[in-house]
Amino acid sequence: MKRSYILFVALFVTTMFISLSPITVFSEGLLHQSNLKYIGAFRLPKGKIGCNSAEDYCTFAYGGRPIAADINGDKGKGSLFIGSHIYSQKIAEVTIPSLVNSNNLNDLNTAQVLQGFSDITEGKRNNVMKNGERYNQTVNPGGLLVYGDKLIGSVKTYYDPGHQYLSHYVSSKNLSEIGDFAGMYKIGSAVDARFLAGYMDTIPLKWQGKLGGTVITGTAGGGIISATSVGPSAFAFDPSDLGRKNPAPATTLMYYPLKNPLAVPDSTNPMFNLTAHIEGVVFPDGTDSVLFFGNIGVGKYCYGIGTSDLSLVGKFKPGNTIEKYDCYDPAVSSKGNHAYPYRYQVWAYNANDFVKVRKGMLKPWDVRPYEVWNFTLPFQPEQAEIFGTSYDKKNRKLYISQAHGDGDLPLVHVFEIVPPPA
Repeated sequence: MKRSYILFVALFVTTMFISLSPITVFSEGLLHQSNLKYIGAFRLPKGKIGCNSAEDYCTFAYGGRPIAADINGDKGKGSLFIGSHIYSQKIAEVTIPSLVNSNNLNDLNTAQVLQGFSDITEGKRNNVMKNGERYNQTVNPGGLLVYGDKLIGSVKTYYDPGHQYLSHYVSSKNLSEIGDFAGMYKIGSAVDARFLAGYMDTIPLKWQGKLGGTVITGTAGGGIISATSVGPSAFAFDPSDLGRKNPAPATTLMYYPLKNPLAVPDSTNPMFNLTAHIEGVVFPDGTDSVLFFGNIGVGKYCYGIGTSDLSLVGKFKPGNTIEKYDCYDPAVSSKGNHAYPYRYQVWAYNANDFVKVRKGMLKPWDVRPYEVWNFTLPFQPEQAEIFGTSYDKKNRKLYISQAHGDGDLPLVHVFEIVPPPA
């Protein structure tokens, strides 16, 4: 009896159980920051790519979202699908050149274009309202995933809540093919579409039955925080249900409504605040860990217009008697949420807690990360910002799209995820 009690207590402490109810734990070990080994980076080509003279934004400048690695691309050598300038929102496919670990940009190799930019949504990116009607305000890319011979994508409204009902779509990997787009589709019915319309990764085979799907999707942060998850969200679904079932079934694993946030969002909180954005999820094989990647401000919280000149805070902008500089922020000058300086961050969760949510032993907002850490990247700009992640499970390579890592171009950084000992 004494031995059983000690074993139970150890299990309680290790997995941060909130419920005392018994549960069969599927244990393969947890990842920590030391399990991510930096390999190197590569650059993206400059200039316009695959567009006509009337299109000014077919470029990687101010682009880099979303991204999706294809282990079978480039004749089996691997390739990366990646997004263009945010105004254009097209997708191109590039090679993955030899990786170089250097602090000198000139040492890095540059990817070559395999397929030029195309609109894989075929003009239907804004068709996200209930009956497929067009939403006439900004809709941004969410996530992108290579799934077999298809691309699974998602989109999310930028600001206005209450209008998005549909979120995901399907296209082929032949970017110039016309008529292969299918969508937009609704996933699940438990929450608003803006809770799901972002990052994606495949679920390891051993976890698919336990979590009720083959792919994990979700989102966190963004305009109108009350209309999205206040902390990373996670839902499991099967892309084969898209277009076959309406809505495509989704298993709720985790989300944080405003009344049950991961952390109080209007404060300077290193766990989650209004400057936090989560743009990637990775569910590596051979572990219990699900890692969410994003960025967060770790300084004093402030809302308003930013300035890099501390002496201007509280003063009117030149020639303006209405708008004042509200916040000291050398990285972000636009009006909005500020908490300079900014850091790249990982929120690490135990997948066994998602099982407990599915079994009804925890509420979706009761789940807490077992670890949160900041990390740095070479060529780090003042505004630390991640535009997406993609994970090559076969080779254990994590691809991170870093905003403005190469001037106005993104950089692609690569880590190896080393699993815990068996």
